[in-house]
Amino acid sequence: MTTIPYLLLGAAVLWFVSATVAYQIRLRRRRGLSREEFIAAFPSGGEGLEKTAAAVYGYYSSLAVRRRYAVSPEDGYEKVLRAGPEEIRDDAAELLKELRLKMPSEAEQAQDLSTITTIRGMVSWLHWASQHQPADWNSGTRR
Repeated sequence: MTTIPYLLLGAAVLWFVSATVAYQIRLRRRRGLSREEFIAAFPSGGEGLEKTAAAVYGYYSSLAVRRRYAVSPEDGYEKVLRAGPEEIRDDAAELLKELRLKMPSEAEQAQDLSTITTIRGMVSWLHWASQHQPADWNSGTRR
C-alpha cells in the first residue's frame, strides 16, 4: 500500500516532463521572424523603439531550451506562450529591468498590462513606458 503515493508522484512527474518537452518542441517548430525582420516590423519608432524591440526579441527567443524560438510580433501570450496576466506582468517587469526603466505607476499607465495580448502589444507598452519615465529618474542609469 505504500507504493501508491510513489506511483502517483511518478505519474505527476512524468506528465510534467512530457508537457514541458511538448511545449519546447512546439516552440522550436514555430516559424517566426529573424531578429532583423522582427525589429523591422516596428517602423517609425526611432532608435528607442528599435532597442525595445531588440530586447523583447532576445527575451522571448531565449524561451526554447536547445534552439532559439523564432518570435513573431503577433504571437499571442495565451495561445503561443501559454502565459496569463501574472506572467505578462512578470515579463514586463523583467524587460523594464533589462531596459533600465522604471515601472510606471497604475495611475500613469495609459494601457493596463492586462490588455496586452500579443508580443507587439508588449513592445508598444514598453516603448510607451520608456517615453513616460519620471523626470527625477536617474538618467545616468538608463541607456
